[in-house]
Parts: sequence; structure tokens; C-alpha cells
Amino acid sequence: DQNVDPNAPQFAPQAVYASMVVLVPLNVLVVLLLDERGVAHHRNYRWSLVTLVEILLEAGLPALAISCLTGSGATIGNALCRDERVRKISFTGSRETGEQICKQAGLKKITLELGSNSPLIVMPDADLDQAVEWTVLSAFSNAGQRCPSGSRIIVFDTVYAAFRGDLL
Repeated sequence: DQNVDPNAPQFAPQAVYASMVVLVPLNVLVVLLLDERGVAHHRNYRWSLVTLVEILLEAGLPALAISCLTGSGATIGNALCRDERVRKISFTGSRETGEQICKQAGLKKITLELGSNSPLIVMPDADLDQAVEWTVLSAFSNAGQRCPSGSRIIVFDTVYAAFRGDLL
């Protein structure tokens, strides 16, 4: 195509699947895409996902390129995992649910991101006010139910007392 800028970055997917299921836990992930402030205040995350799909379709995404099914994992999720037409499954969530998906999926390609163990590391040269602020945000934003939520804090000995005092 002569209209393509040869200096523009070129992106190619690692693999293209005719039918892929992305199982999305209904938490802040989708809300952040819709709320420019990053505030998780929506009570019904399913409708946020529906709204996102509507926006993508209005922007020109082909209708056959995306579907949005909402419901419980026990019904819709299990059925999609077992469906022969689905070639790939992507899931972010708990280890228990990931194991259940693997048991049901058979020989499908599967990508799982399960139960983070994200440490917060406070170095000797850290801005302690910011370290405390981000520690609290990480632990309590969206009730701590985000993949990168800090689950443990590693603090260098030289700043431990000051950090602990500011945190408490």
C-alpha cells in the first residue's frame, strides 16, 4: 500500500486465533478504560464491559470480531471453556479458577495470569512520602483486587523505621 508510512512502527500479533475467549474478572480492569479518573465507582461492571464493546463497534471494529457475553463463570465460562469452536482461552484471576479452566479446556491454547505475589520494594533513596502513598493505594484501591496489588513490602533496613512510622 503506497499510503503506508514506511517509518511508522509495524505491529504483528504473535498468533491469530479464529476463536478466542478472554475471561475477564469483573473488577477495575474494564472500569479504568472507561473512567478517565481511574475511579472504580461503577456498581455493575458487566455494563461497563458492554459499553466498551459498543464503543469499539461504533469506532469501526467489525461486528464479527468481538462478542460480549455476560454471566456467571459457572455457566457461561464453563460452556465457553468446553466449546470445541474456541481455540484459545485467556484468563486473569485465582489459581483455583485457572485450574478449573485447564481441566475443562482440553487441548486448547491457554494463557493464565494467576494470583499475584507482588512485592513493594522501598529502597534507601526512596521518597518515603510517595512510598507510603503508593503502598496504601496498592493495598486498598479496588479492595486490593488488582493483579499488581502489593501483597508484601520489602523495606531496606536503613529506611525501615522511618517508613514504618509514616505508614502507621
